Amino acid sequence: MKIKHYVINLDRSPERLSNISAQCKKYNIDFVRIPAFDGSTLDLEKLADDTACRFEMGRSIQPGEVGCFLSHKKALDAFLSSEDEFAVILEDDAILSKNFSKSVSDICSFIDQNQQLNVFAVNLGASDYKYSTPIKEYDHTTLLRAHRFPMLATGILWTRHGATIISRDGNKVRYPYDNYLRMLLTRGHMGLSAKPALIFPADGHSVIDSTSVGIKRSYKNRSNLYFFKKQIRIIKEKIIAIISILKWKFYPPQIND
Repeated sequence: MKIKHYVINLDRSPERLSNISAQCKKYNIDFVRIPAFDGSTLDLEKLADDTACRFEMGRSIQPGEVGCFLSHKKALDAFLSSEDEFAVILEDDAILSKNFSKSVSDICSFIDQNQQLNVFAVNLGASDYKYSTPIKEYDHTTLLRAHRFPMLATGILWTRHGATIISRDGNKVRYPYDNYLRMLLTRGHMGLSAKPALIFPADGHSVIDSTSVGIKRSYKNRSNLYFFKKQIRIIKEKIIAIISILKWKFYPPQIND
């Protein structure tokens, strides 16, 4: 199996690149650096659909969120231009667990042996255990069917099939990247996660996202329906997840060990 690692890093964050480089060197991981888009320099009217974001999320999309989305998509495009079977896309604030490399290799082997599951992606940094089904146990982690795909995109393992679907989405950026993945991978496509997590964000947020350009989410960017829309979105996701859990329980797919 060919597994390629990519690290998304802003040009103005060399210290973060140094930190992740040191970790990768420690664990003998070669990676390709993906220069991140800086949201503060982007033409949002050209690249983003704020109307769609306000309709779904109840708030405006932020410049850093657009930069984050496009940076991840850039990494996926780089993966698809290679001959590799899997890609691990890391943000530069990722802290790798000591079992990271072995666990990633085990997970890729599982996916390769179970192509009938049509796995799109695996969240390596978060799990929503309440809405998950354990499908494979390893020495250091448990692989879960993520019926409600976890938020947080610090580290995602992608298959070529999943990456292709994202790459072909020619729409403007409508949602923050982690919300987009949750919507896509909860509402019909196969997503997995690992528990305990194999990576951790260094300081709770990425400099690539909305806080990276000094624009924090605030009430002035939210409509009066923000909290209502958020609750409706959460309820829909949970209903879809519960239905998926029941289907998995009563009609479990064949799993090859």
